[in-house]
Amino acid sequence: MDSTKIISAKITIINLGPRFGCAITPLWFAFHDGSFKPFTSGCPASTGIEQIAEDGFTGIDLLIGDIFNNQVVKGLPIQNLPPYSKTMGGIFAASSAGIKGGIQGVLYPDPISPNGIAFFPGDSNTTVRNLNGNFLLHRYFSFAAMVFPSNDAFMSAEDPIDLFDNTGKFVGADFIFYGNQVWDAGTEVNDESSTNVPFSLASFGKGKPENGVVKIHPGLKPRGSGGVLDVTPLLANADFKRPDYQVARIIISEL
Repeated sequence: MDSTKIISAKITIINLGPRFGCAITPLWFAFHDGSFKPFTSGCPASTGIEQIAEDGFTGIDLLIGDIFNNQVVKGLPIQNLPPYSKTMGGIFAASSAGIKGGIQGVLYPDPISPNGIAFFPGDSNTTVRNLNGNFLLHRYFSFAAMVFPSNDAFMSAEDPIDLFDNTGKFVGADFIFYGNQVWDAGTEVNDESSTNVPFSLASFGKGKPENGVVKIHPGLKPRGSGGVLDVTPLLANADFKRPDYQVARIIISEL
């Protein structure tokens, strides 16, 4: 195996949901040595997962120049912004995987898209990262994003995804994330209140603490029951627990 080859890895996400289906917030991702897990099912979520699952906030936005000129976070109430160390970006950076040279980033929607801060059904985008040096430091891939609308639903993989075969050859990944795989962070009560679900920046950081654990999401309240599916017709098909609901496709390929 060639442990010093530089590989340009292309990360692509496609929202596969139906028209008026779920949105996906910007995708946090990391390439690392396999020692980092975004969460453990059956255990309390980290503050990093909490920020992503409740508000789609990765913390990496804090590092992009003047954050209030960044459309993703412009207008967020300053008092509700967590410190970087409590976000997924800060937690990964301080982890063993991050300290050893792990690479992380955020894949945003196309900046010219009118949707702006989320991937809506049919939206997609791509970014590229160079995996430098010893491939063992960047062999695995992790990701996380909020599934909207919800109090604290998110898409992620508990175990890191291996991008190389046993000979050290880059094979990448190509998979579909289904609605029955959506996680519940267990950090916020699923009241589906329009005050607590972040339909606006004023709702950022709000919600009733649940003090639960990460588990498979039970699903949204059915239409007509006063839940988030009733807030707007634009979310009429956002019930991700419907059979065979495809949330997103993620592709990691060599450029």
